[in-house]
Amino acid sequence: IALDNLDINIGKILHPSPANPASNKGWAAQANAKLRELGVWN
Repeated sequence: IALDNLDINIGKILHPSPANPASNKGWAAQANAKLRELGVWN
C-alpha cells in the first residue's frame, strides 16, 4: 500500500554461496546479466 503511487520495479539476483563454492561458477557473469536485464547496470 505504501508504494502504490510509485513507479518501481523489484527484482532479484542469486547470492553466491560460501557453503558451495562450485555452485558459484560463473556467478559474476550471471549477476551482471541479471542487473542489465533489470535496467540497473549498463
